[in-house]
Amino acid sequence: MRAGDPRRKVGAGRRGSLRMTVAASTILRMRWLPVAILAMALAARCDAAPTPQWPLPDEETLSYAVRWGRLTVVDATFVLRNRDSDAASHTIAVDATTTAIPSRIYRVANHYETVLDVRTGLPTTYRKECDEAKFAESSLLQYAQAERSAVYTRLDAPTRHAELVGDTHNLFSGLYYLRRHDFATRRTTDFHLDAKGVYWHARATRTRNLRTDAGDVWEVRVDFERAAGLEEPLQSDLLTDNIVRGDSPLTLHIRPAAEGGGRPPVVVYMEYQMRGFRLTAEFREDETDSASDG
Repeated sequence: MRAGDPRRKVGAGRRGSLRMTVAASTILRMRWLPVAILAMALAARCDAAPTPQWPLPDEETLSYAVRWGRLTVVDATFVLRNRDSDAASHTIAVDATTTAIPSRIYRVANHYETVLDVRTGLPTTYRKECDEAKFAESSLLQYAQAERSAVYTRLDAPTRHAELVGDTHNLFSGLYYLRRHDFATRRTTDFHLDAKGVYWHARATRTRNLRTDAGDVWEVRVDFERAAGLEEPLQSDLLTDNIVRGDSPLTLHIRPAAEGGGRPPVVVYMEYQMRGFRLTAEFREDETDSASDG
């Protein structure tokens, strides 16, 4: 074919166009490559944490006073029990009710129940029965951790499905996960947390060691960064899911397990912001001991 043949020009143009298309496609892929790498690294970082060594107890009752300043506004009780005879799963049942004076302003009587897989510490179901002055909810959340999927079922509302970003906790299983983490040897741990159908990357960092009335504790700061989830968060009760916010960290005081394993680790204090109010939750050790003895 001669150099001046028009057919040569047409073929060359097609090959040039093809090369440009491939180059543009490569550039686009390279443009999104850092985002994809970051997402995979984030998921791997959250899933790579070793299983905590301290096992869940067979039974446990913990009592907390949620305070605004010096006023106790909510009494909360956590009860952990074996769910089946082979101890493959545990149930965390939490009851939270407002005290006498706050009930006149805004009444709360809520029940939360989380079923945990003992092997992983991850939730499989989460049931909420909330009865508040201006909010009511009866819902069931089902987590298929291996399949990375979640189903949200609520009365008088359509069922919603979402894709999990990794091993995912709810608020209560997340607190138990942090109790089981050894912050003495690993200062930081990462995990995913579901709040209102929004999935957060949570990073917990031991900031310092403190000596308190409850004993020597680790002060732990938990920061949240939105990772994925439903575009429109689900409506929720006042007390739980609104605690998890991207602009406000949690501060925990975790008392480590006693040497020899006689006393399990426990969260003795929590501080957080909720709707402009600074609240604290303080462990009632005397009441917990008497409840367990009974």
